Amino acid sequence: MTRSDFLAEIAAVRSTLEGAAQTLLALSEQGLDLVQAEPVDAGAVETLFLEILQACAFQDLADQRLERLAASATGRVESRAAAHLLNGPAADGLDQTAADRLMQAG
Repeated sequence: MTRSDFLAEIAAVRSTLEGAAQTLLALSEQGLDLVQAEPVDAGAVETLFLEILQACAFQDLADQRLERLAASATGRVESRAAAHLLNGPAADGLDQTAADRLMQAG
């Protein structure tokens, strides 16, 4: 992995983290509005919490990318068969919203 590849991957991880933080902040603000309403709509609160849980998936994706960077930096590749697992998620792959739609379509 070249220096440019490392920097691009770090930028992608930062972007993912920033997007997740913004989503979590926005959802939290919505949650505050929901619980202050009279009467409290329990279904809307539950839906909001499910969206927050989905937004927390960023941690796993970021961790996969960081593990790939660490493995590349240290020259660690466990085996040729497992090397493809170090690639983590695709930078321009299926986003969470598209994945959710795909799973709900079935």
